[in-house]
Amino acid sequence: MNLFPQTNYSMNRAGAISRVFSTLRNRAGLPAFSWALALMLGGACADVHAQAAHFTRAHRAAVIGANSNQGSPQAVAAGGPGLNITPSSGNFGPVNVGSTSATPISLIFTFATAGTLGSTTVVTQGATNLDFTDAGTGTCKAGTAYGTGATCTVNVNFSPRFAGTRYGAADLLDGAGSVLATGYLQGTGVGPQLTFLPGTQSVVANAGNGLAYPQGVAVDGGGNVYIVDFDLVLKQTPSTGGYTQSVVPTSGLSSTTAVAVDGSGNVYIADYVSSQVVKETLSAGGYTQRVVANAANNGLNRPTAVAVDGNGNVYISDTGRTRVLKETLSSGNYIAQSIVADGVSNGLNNAIGVAVDGSGNVYIADWLNLRVLKETLSAGGYTQSVVVDSSTDGLYGPTGIAVDGTGSVFIVYSNVFLVLKATPSAAGYTQSVIANAANNGLYFPHAVAVDGSGNVYIGDNSFTNSRVVKEDLADPPTVTFPSVTAGATSLQTVTVSNNGNAALIFPVPGSGDNPSVSAYFVWDPTSTCQQSTANSSAAFELAGETSCTLSLDFEPTTLGSYSGTVKLTDNNLNVTGTEQGIQLAGICVGTQTITFPQPTSPVIFGVAPITLRATGGASGNPVLYSIVSGPGSLSGTNHRVLQFTGWGTVVVAANQAGNAFYNAAPQVTRSVVVEFSRLAALTSPTPGSILTGSSATFTWSQGTGATEYMLYLGTTGVRSDNLYNSGPTSATSVNVTGLPINGETIYARLYSYIGGAWHTLDYTYTAEPLEVTLTSPTPNSTLNGSNATFTWSTLPDVTKYELLLGTNGSGSDNLFHSGITTATAAIVTGLPVNGERISARLYWYVDGGWKYLDYIYKAYTAQ
Repeated sequence: MNLFPQTNYSMNRAGAISRVFSTLRNRAGLPAFSWALALMLGGACADVHAQAAHFTRAHRAAVIGANSNQGSPQAVAAGGPGLNITPSSGNFGPVNVGSTSATPISLIFTFATAGTLGSTTVVTQGATNLDFTDAGTGTCKAGTAYGTGATCTVNVNFSPRFAGTRYGAADLLDGAGSVLATGYLQGTGVGPQLTFLPGTQSVVANAGNGLAYPQGVAVDGGGNVYIVDFDLVLKQTPSTGGYTQSVVPTSGLSSTTAVAVDGSGNVYIADYVSSQVVKETLSAGGYTQRVVANAANNGLNRPTAVAVDGNGNVYISDTGRTRVLKETLSSGNYIAQSIVADGVSNGLNNAIGVAVDGSGNVYIADWLNLRVLKETLSAGGYTQSVVVDSSTDGLYGPTGIAVDGTGSVFIVYSNVFLVLKATPSAAGYTQSVIANAANNGLYFPHAVAVDGSGNVYIGDNSFTNSRVVKEDLADPPTVTFPSVTAGATSLQTVTVSNNGNAALIFPVPGSGDNPSVSAYFVWDPTSTCQQSTANSSAAFELAGETSCTLSLDFEPTTLGSYSGTVKLTDNNLNVTGTEQGIQLAGICVGTQTITFPQPTSPVIFGVAPITLRATGGASGNPVLYSIVSGPGSLSGTNHRVLQFTGWGTVVVAANQAGNAFYNAAPQVTRSVVVEFSRLAALTSPTPGSILTGSSATFTWSQGTGATEYMLYLGTTGVRSDNLYNSGPTSATSVNVTGLPINGETIYARLYSYIGGAWHTLDYTYTAEPLEVTLTSPTPNSTLNGSNATFTWSTLPDVTKYELLLGTNGSGSDNLFHSGITTATAAIVTGLPVNGERISARLYWYVDGGWKYLDYIYKAYTAQ
């Protein structure tokens, strides 16, 4: 059957680049840009995204399977819903929040072919029994057979629950529950609507739900949150204590980057790599997929964002072609495509975000131009204006945008980890921060959505977070004040906003104050919100889309925990006498100090460990000790036993933690000087020197109070004695033979027996080397000319040397022969400059015989 819903109005109502990249690259630990931004750069990055998606599917499949209801199998339709339908849309215009439209809108459906109607439903963005409801006076009846050309009506009432534009639909379904036709509806709720900053943050989904890089987020009338993540579309349904996850089944998607929901609850998905936008219609317990636009039929080239208006028209950010498109819905099909803005006429440069308001105005995140544009619908065309840009706000690279029912624009700045709200004002737009890195832990956010209550949903897309968070702005927050001492004051501020389109009125109270504040919490005069008393001449009013600050002081008098409330009485959502309570909490704390007597100082290195003794304050927590600097270590209960590990100054700190009612005590430090001057110390050979030969006499100072000594010598590390162990001795020198002459490190440890304990000092020496070596010019190098100075190392027992240079092989001396010499250098002239090979042999006389080493040089080549 073909259905043609029409709108019957029975009452008068109104109808309807380098700076970005460098900033991103400078973020330590981040990818150069988010996946969606990477996709903008072309096929290579798209391939990376596809590969990453493939990799990610494997490791998150089990997580999603364990945490999700996979839903019913899908039906896929290449074109329309199988029926030629022409849904009309109805606009109720302004209706006061909490009231019902005076007259229903009748949607008239015409049956082009005979059939039996299964049922009808009226929804508000997919949810029943909200703003749009069936008036019950229509003629479309379930189970009724209609002949060709027959008509029936669905009459709809509008009772807005929130201020601003509200979206709904009336659906006709067949006997299996599949949608046959949809008539779109919208209206505008009129009234004041309170929101608060800071909001209360909660997690909708994260890596524990299988998220990898949430690119897009949307929310429907029932509070269900839709998340696109690579080729997956997840649905998070509110449930007790959190959300229940399910998967919106799709087909043929590979790199989803954005999601939107219309008045009927249909889900629209932008698929970047496949260059298409699809529509998922909840139908017969599952989803029916159809293509809204693609590369073949609409010329799409890598779409990155999608939005839908109150008439079911779809807006697409077609990034590959630098344009924003509008796909107009008619008779159930998208019959007309038009360009909202493009690079030629509007100067777009990578417009990667798109949103649309209730008047059909289109908002564009023009990423590389560092701005957000508004395309105002006018006389069938669009007039362009700037919402924000880098020249006014200093921010770069807007990525995701959303618009609420009263025209406020929510903008994501990924590279500075910020979500901003731009509220329309007489001067243009007033900016406020919704969430950022410091207060909300954002790390490369990419997408944003807003619900009718004013709550904001953020896709925080990064290796670190991989989550979607909800910023609850509709409910009054709980404000916790910094702890203070009795008689002191701490300050906290809450921003109170009228997110509606009518004045928010705080009436003059009959007695007391409005807002009223609990004891020990005091209204601060820096507040821009006004506190009225029974004697005030007029009520305080907050115009629509404006805000004020409510500042409070916490002024406790005695130790303890305090709680209270700021109670606002107003006409929120047009209900006179509504009360909102901002919960307050604070703690009055006391101070405490540590008494830390000075330990004995100076001390001799090697004394027994000492026990530190300090007493703390009233919290009763133990005093804990720590080494601030110097050669010491701590052990024992509360780290109170101090051991000295070397000489110098040890600085030790005493700390005592606070508790609910006492601040931590200020840290107290004490210094202990550790002296080594009284220990015996090696004096000869000079510590750190090269030994001469295989024997040496080791001599040490007597030290103070030392009665015995021991000397260890070894080559296997500190304290080794494989070369020598003197055993206890009262002598202050020993002669050691059999030392190596191979140039290795020799470790020496000298023990002093003082006060009944052994104390040690460690040293190192270098054994006598085995060979004399040429050091200059560098062996195997090319000489710099016909003259060169040859120098060589020495050994303690070597007194004679001989140098030979020649071109006839090793040991030849046709160029130079020094003869026997005691010098350690020789100046050689007349060297060849033809690049040939020069052999060098260096002799030295040691232990009654001559030894030598051969070297090679290359002669200088004359130019």
